[in-house]
Amino acid sequence: MSSNNNISVALDVVRKTYENIDLFIDYCKTLCKENDDIDYFLLSEKYLREISTTTVVGTLVKGLVLLFQKKSAPAWRDGNEQQEVCLRNGKIYSLFIDLYEFNKYPSDHPVIYLTRYKYDDMARFPDTFGLRDYFRFVSPIRPHNGVKLTFTDDKDSIYSGEPYDNTFSDNNWYGFRKLVGFHIPLVDVKKDNVKDLIFGGFDKLEEMAT
Repeated sequence: MSSNNNISVALDVVRKTYENIDLFIDYCKTLCKENDDIDYFLLSEKYLREISTTTVVGTLVKGLVLLFQKKSAPAWRDGNEQQEVCLRNGKIYSLFIDLYEFNKYPSDHPVIYLTRYKYDDMARFPDTFGLRDYFRFVSPIRPHNGVKLTFTDDKDSIYSGEPYDNTFSDNNWYGFRKLVGFHIPLVDVKKDNVKDLIFGGFDKLEEMAT
């Protein structure tokens, strides 16, 4: 196979991967809206992403974050129906699709991290999310950052943590106080198991949390 063909095949794989992720995200949104037995809603219609235009590689989407809260949680602020971020007074559940840096952490393949964040003051959250908010939900689950992370199984797929410095958390991560989560291989997620793996996974985080 020529170099030109190699490049074309590689780019086609990337394109199809992004297309499949788009379908997955849209399906998650549909499940939330159309299933009364799913007690989660999308906190913002926009997904958070890491992207940079300073290099060619940087233009690739390396990771995506979707944020959810429970429908049954009480509303946090008046008039939130008019806000882009319809915040509830409760925990935030993060779905992080890691397409790039997975090989630096406890996995050797693209993964989905499901994490539950607990906060003591929701007033720190904005009305809208921006690009920098991607890191506010990804950095805390990276072992090299300012969070005391504990891995509780042999595969390092289950983790919990809390910030070393609450003031730093207040200034950089909207003041989360505890997190718990686990990761699953991206390739394990199929249309017929999204409900169980993702939203059932969020339910499991409630059982795992202390």
